[in-house]
Amino acid sequence: MYLAAAKKKCAKSVGRLFFEGILAGLLIAVGGYGSQLIAAAGLPKVVSAAVFPVGLIMVVLTGSELFTGNCLLAGPAWTGQISWADLGKVWGVSYLGNLVGSLLMAGGVSVIGMSDAYTQTAQAAAAAKVAMDVPEMLVRAFLCNLLVCIAVWTAINATETAGKAIAAFVPVFAFVLLGFEHSVANMYFLPVGGADIGQSVFQIAVVTVGNILGGAAIGILLETRK
Repeated sequence: MYLAAAKKKCAKSVGRLFFEGILAGLLIAVGGYGSQLIAAAGLPKVVSAAVFPVGLIMVVLTGSELFTGNCLLAGPAWTGQISWADLGKVWGVSYLGNLVGSLLMAGGVSVIGMSDAYTQTAQAAAAAKVAMDVPEMLVRAFLCNLLVCIAVWTAINATETAGKAIAAFVPVFAFVLLGFEHSVANMYFLPVGGADIGQSVFQIAVVTVGNILGGAAIGILLETRK
């Protein structure tokens, strides 16, 4: 079923990919916002980790375009079932859309207003992310997208709505609990936490590379094992 979904993604127009990318970025940011609200309330990390996956669940159920999940397309591209040009189109356009959606949510949260507790939580999270060294960012990002792509792949192959939701929930819950790094989530976390623009761009760029490597690894593995 995933190959059919991959080909469907490649057939989408640039405009549709972009607007569905905006939706996906917005939904991931909604999960991030909820997760940080839980943390700001002083509840255990396990509760915060259980809230974040609602973003990916909504992405899967709406069929919107999430760059990190789309890293799975490296598998069909590797085996020649889709073109590298289509892979580049889907990755590039969905990434830009995700960035716009994440920033829209960050802007919306600033308009809504942030409590002192939320502001402190967001700032602490952003500071911790930009303080990591490059090897740590890469490893955390690689492991993150292994889990995210397993979530997306299993959710797409599930036939029932409940099955899709559970499939999307479990791996994402694990990556948040373990503190792994997700480039699209960081497009929300860093600006809302007031991180320096230059440091944010660098951090997201490094995490993006790690996410690509992790997602491509699982995508190629899943395709070549057939």
